[in-house]
Amino acid sequence: MSDSPLFNEHWFRVRDLTPSLAGDVEIQRHVNRQQVEYVLHRKSTTSYYRLGAKSFELVGKFDGTQSVNELWELAIEQQGAEAPTQAELIQLLAQLHEAELLVVSSRLDAEQLFQRGDQKKRREKRQRYLNPLFMRFRLLDPDRFLSLICPYFRFLFNRTTLVLWGLLLLLALSKLAPQWNELQNEIAGFNFLSPQYALLFLFVYPALKLLHELAHGITLKRLGGEVHEFGISLMVLLPIPYVDASAAAALPDKRHRILVSAAGIMVELAIAAIATLVWLSTDGLIHDIALILMLIGSLSTVIFNANPLLKFDGYYILADLVEIPNLAQRSKQYVQGIASSFLIKKKTHAFDLNTPGEKFWLIGYGISSTLYRIILMISIAYLISDKYFFFGAALALWIAFTLFIQPGWSFLQFITKESSLKRPRAILISGSAAAALVSAIVLIPVPLSTVAEGIVWLPEHAIIRVANTCEVTQQNVQNGQIVQRGDILFVCEDPEMPVLISTYRAELRELEAERQGQKITSRVSRNKLYHQINTAKSRLASVEAIYTNQIVRARNTGQLVIADDLLLEGRFLEQGAIAAYVVPANGRTVHVPIGQDDIGNLRNHVAAVEIQFSEETNKRQIYQSAIVQHTPQASFEIASAALSTSGGGKLLSDPAGDDRTVIEPVFNLELAWPENAPALHVGSRVWVKIEHADKPIFFRLLEKAQRAFLGRIIA
Repeated sequence: MSDSPLFNEHWFRVRDLTPSLAGDVEIQRHVNRQQVEYVLHRKSTTSYYRLGAKSFELVGKFDGTQSVNELWELAIEQQGAEAPTQAELIQLLAQLHEAELLVVSSRLDAEQLFQRGDQKKRREKRQRYLNPLFMRFRLLDPDRFLSLICPYFRFLFNRTTLVLWGLLLLLALSKLAPQWNELQNEIAGFNFLSPQYALLFLFVYPALKLLHELAHGITLKRLGGEVHEFGISLMVLLPIPYVDASAAAALPDKRHRILVSAAGIMVELAIAAIATLVWLSTDGLIHDIALILMLIGSLSTVIFNANPLLKFDGYYILADLVEIPNLAQRSKQYVQGIASSFLIKKKTHAFDLNTPGEKFWLIGYGISSTLYRIILMISIAYLISDKYFFFGAALALWIAFTLFIQPGWSFLQFITKESSLKRPRAILISGSAAAALVSAIVLIPVPLSTVAEGIVWLPEHAIIRVANTCEVTQQNVQNGQIVQRGDILFVCEDPEMPVLISTYRAELRELEAERQGQKITSRVSRNKLYHQINTAKSRLASVEAIYTNQIVRARNTGQLVIADDLLLEGRFLEQGAIAAYVVPANGRTVHVPIGQDDIGNLRNHVAAVEIQFSEETNKRQIYQSAIVQHTPQASFEIASAALSTSGGGKLLSDPAGDDRTVIEPVFNLELAWPENAPALHVGSRVWVKIEHADKPIFFRLLEKAQRAFLGRIIA
């Protein structure tokens, strides 16, 4: 069974015990990956423990009449080399005692061995309330209530209901698809932190989760299980009801266990589908509640409940599908066993596998789930710090402690206490690995780039803007007509201009007459009059220049495209407004909006700018470009609506503005048109990659932390 020593120095403490299983222990036989296992369940304590066939062959003889030593000697006689060692049997007894499944004739010195399990149990109870991301508080036993209501939901457990559930989801998706842009815009303008929507969320979210948990409980009762715990859990300080459906682990049919785990997810998705149909056909308060239900029932289900990388419903579904019970714990032990095998000359229990195929699942799940939890917890701290900086910073420190400092301290204790460890070798390997990791993070530069979506646009001389506020009184060229450079496009007049010109001319004549008709002896008076005349001339010249610009001419040859596809004549335009475009045959540029978090990298050396067009025969072709200019200040306005969610882009458009107004401020870059690029339509999408100077990971994270946290204190 193991290559560990057969005998143990603590054996004398337990050899004379006569253990027996508690009287209310039930035993269920499971088959996972063609291997027989047994689940021990004590009804009075809701404790569960899983045993392999060899271990159960020994535990099954715990009847209170034979001593531990007699049982061990019998196991050696029957199982030979597969029999457990004394240390393994002591560990098994401690685990059964911890699960409250074992009754012994006397405690003797065994209490010293079992004390370790009791301490672990107390530590787990403390962690139940000390984890700021997930705390649980037990309230009552709901088993009797669930037994009363379960018969009323019997009609749900059939294939017809499953088919109707699937059709409901398909109907909601088909109705939602044409309104996807509208949904994105509404989400972008939905202020979840406002008092009104915060109250709606706090009312809707717990109610939805209550139905989710009731689905678990009712399904488990329907399949013959029991539910003895109902309470409130605080997930990131948000109160959520929960039921303890761990009794599903004792169900012998894995399809039943999967159904219990999936019941809550199915209920949430069904409610989200119904809410989608309501959202599409209502407005006002009902419309807002439906939107919240849509988001909670879909996004939270995918990110949390249905995600197998977190220990929620999706995890238990995956564990039953691949038939690896305790997948998370075993994968963690297996990965740790691989790491410690470099320090210990022998294999540990972590390498014990029931079937060869488990190895890939354990390694893959152990690594991916750890990385996902790290990313998720850091993301939660980042989002919380956006509105509550000090709480987010405290949460980030707690995450750093649990993910790095605490495991590091445990590893140091392992090095100093493990008797079978080659300490010089362990210190050399671990020290070298730590030094290499620190060096890689702090010293080794890694590529840094910014990727953004851009649009093919026109050079500035092709954009027709009005110089002053005016009304188009005459349009000389029709929309779509080809014009030559210098052609008159339209006349945009300001009715006040002739009056101002006449007034300023009269003032200038009056000043000139005063200068010619009077003999001014005072030098001060003469200088004052000259200054007034020069000021009047400048003012008149400025107004006459504006009046001249009322005749708008084309600055290049191309096709006239009127903005907003409307007639120009009769339109009133504000100063600086875009009236039309003269689209040249070949001249183009590229406009790219860059977020505030990425614009700081542009201050560093820009190694290269690459463009990839989306509307081209060879879409994989990469073209080299350069940054021509960028706006010195952030703006909420972008070059084209095609870059916002209103036009199918990535930037969230502001519902309060036009389609070119976005919620988050951006810096607009203008890129040079590549020499060998094909002639593309204005408005074609492009992907832009800006290569920055290489930088070590440590300094990149440090800059992000400064922007994410310290910058928000100033803000």
